[in-house]
Formats: sequence, structure tokens, C-alpha cells
Amino acid sequence: MELTFRHTAIHPRLRGYIDRIYVLECDRRIPRPDLKMIVPNGCVRLMLPFRNSLSAQREGRCKIAGTHRLALVGVCDLPFTVDVLSDAPSGIIGIEFSPGGAYRFFNVKQCELKNQVLQLEDVWGKLARHLEERAGHAPGAEEKIRLLQEVLAGMLRDDRDNVFDYCIDRINTSAGRVSIRELEAETGYGSRWLNMKFAEKLGVSPKGLCAITRFQAVFQALANHPHTILDNRQFYHLYYDQAHFIREFKRFTGWPPSRFESSAGDFGKMFYRS
Repeated sequence: MELTFRHTAIHPRLRGYIDRIYVLECDRRIPRPDLKMIVPNGCVRLMLPFRNSLSAQREGRCKIAGTHRLALVGVCDLPFTVDVLSDAPSGIIGIEFSPGGAYRFFNVKQCELKNQVLQLEDVWGKLARHLEERAGHAPGAEEKIRLLQEVLAGMLRDDRDNVFDYCIDRINTSAGRVSIRELEAETGYGSRWLNMKFAEKLGVSPKGLCAITRFQAVFQALANHPHTILDNRQFYHLYYDQAHFIREFKRFTGWPPSRFESSAGDFGKMFYRS
């Protein structure tokens, strides 16, 4: 099996709002023993299967995106698996919006998208169908990405929310260790207001994003340095104790750390390798 994964450059106007853009291609279906899991990372995703059809499964529910149909994946706090429908060559373009970026493109309450996979047409209407048609006629992956970025740059709304953006930055720079009380003190807004703001702009609470941010620090290190991170008990300082670490890791992957490290394949990890 030949599996290729590559990142592509982000349009200057979209930097800061999009974390990464990638192309994943495979000459046949990924074997079942290789875990095809995508874990929570605080990002909303836009996915375009340009060869073969894509299926996403979460909590026993399956959503299918046909070839050149744009799928919008809301922020998640649960893992999900992706696969293609037929054992044939496949190609997928993925765009991951930063936690503070998605609300600038999609005029919908992000909590309504949480743990959901929708057709972009459900959010953008006819514009999405027109974009899918144009992407279908574009000759290659790079041209399709150029087209997608061009449209996204035009959809970027100038409605910055300074308080929300401050909280996102504070959570990121603290590696998820800032408390809600600290955010209250620093912004002058209460926890109820902050939770409502995060539900609208991101889809998960500040506490939820902190948990995802801590987990991502561990998961990205695990992707780059397997078989050493857990043995050395690195990143335990991000948690109250070992039990807290294991509980949150299992929440976001479905498995305890030791079993995940020994059983999981490369598919989910390749997204975070440096």
C-alpha cells in the first residue's frame, strides 16, 4: 500500500485562521488493522474527497461525503474514524481552521456543529454547490486547493471578537492550564458569559478546550516520539495526577495510553508529525 501525506502552503490572508491544509492520497483502502482515527484538536475541518467517497463514523453514526462533495466537520470532543467507501485509489483534501478562526467563515452557532459531520451545502447553500462543481473541474489537488483558498479568503468576515480571541490565545499559550477563574479575572466577564461565547464561536467550553489543548500536547509528542513519551511520564505536569491523565487520554482516543501506543497505526498520527 502506498500512502502519501503532505501539507500545503496557506494563503497569506488566511494565516491565523487556518492551522493546516493537507492532501492525503492512497492507492487503495487502508487496511483495517491500521487505526483510522482522528482525535479532537479543537479545530473545525473542511474535507473534500476528490477521488473515491469518504465516510466518517462517530458513536455508531456514519456520514458519507461523495466525490467532490464538501464535508464540514464541527469541533469534536470525541474521536471519530474515517474511511473510503471502495477499495480503490483515494484522495482527500483537508482544511483545519484554528479554534479562533472557524466563526469568521461560517455564520452559524458552532455548538450546532459540535461532533457533527454536515454537507457544506447545509451551511453555505448554493455557494457550496457552485464551489463543488468548480472543484470537480479543477485538474489536480493543488488547483483545487487554490480554488478553495480563494473562496475562503473572500468569505472571511471582519467581525473579530476581542474577548473570545484573547481567551483562545490565553488557553494556547498556557498549554491548557489557565483556569476559568483566571479568564474571568482577566476579561471581566463571568463564567456563564464565557461559556455562552465559546458555545457560539467554537462549540466547546473554555474548560473543554483546555482539556483538548493539554491532550494535544501529549498526542503530538507521541506522534513524533513513540515509545518514549509515556515511558518517561512526560507531560504529567499538565494534569492533577496520573489517573487524571489516563482518564482524559481515554476520553479523547477511546483507549488508555498504553494500549493506544501499542495498537494504533500511523494514520491518525501522521497529521501531527513535524
